[in-house]
Amino acid sequence: MNRISALVEKASQWIAKRRALLLGMGFALLVAFPFVFPSTHTQSLAVKVLLYTMLAASLNVINGYSGQFNIGHMAFYCVGAYTYAILATRFGVSFWICLLLSGMMAMLAGILVALPTLRLQGMYLAMVTLGAAEIVNLIASSWTSLTNGALGIKGIPAPVLFSYRLHTTQHFYFILLALAVIMYFLTMRVINSRVGRAWMAIREDQNAARFLGVRIKLYKSINFAYGAFWAGVAGCVAAAYYQYISPGMFSADKG
Repeated sequence: MNRISALVEKASQWIAKRRALLLGMGFALLVAFPFVFPSTHTQSLAVKVLLYTMLAASLNVINGYSGQFNIGHMAFYCVGAYTYAILATRFGVSFWICLLLSGMMAMLAGILVALPTLRLQGMYLAMVTLGAAEIVNLIASSWTSLTNGALGIKGIPAPVLFSYRLHTTQHFYFILLALAVIMYFLTMRVINSRVGRAWMAIREDQNAARFLGVRIKLYKSINFAYGAFWAGVAGCVAAAYYQYISPGMFSADKG
């Protein structure tokens, strides 16, 4: 057993010393992937993997780093998707602007969910977040003048960059890869900052964190807002990729 532990420790040290090199090699492999596997079907699977990776990573910020039990994350994904779909189809707002706006609208939704639930933990918080996801889905289904109800919104435009329309699966693969990399590095910066340390202190013991001067309500709200922001960004890309969204795509059982 001691020998195995020693091997694991050595492996961890080896990886830590070469972390930058390994990350660079991994990124290079991801960039090369669509050229090595040009099949549209394979690339569409890769797009979905990246999309759900962003969703999972944004959920991990909330559930993993602060210990809040959120099971209604699909609500923020839905808000981001509908923000882009409505702004693009009705007002012609650029995809690149909507990336930020979708994230901000989802962030606002995250704060609205977080504020009334700051004293809740565990299963009680889980039930509230699940209820929030159902409410968002109900709004998307019922507010027909804005969301077109159960029929959904179709004809959502693809991104345009310097007059070049980005509509292929490969284009979306690289858009999501770039966003995933940005999200990874920003999240690592946040986790290693005072904010991230506060989240982890709350996760380990709220009472001890409060005693040490951590502002529990503030950092819980920031945590929810940050995780929701990236779910909204993912929703914006999903709406552009599928070019159609409906409430059924964001039901709570898919979160």
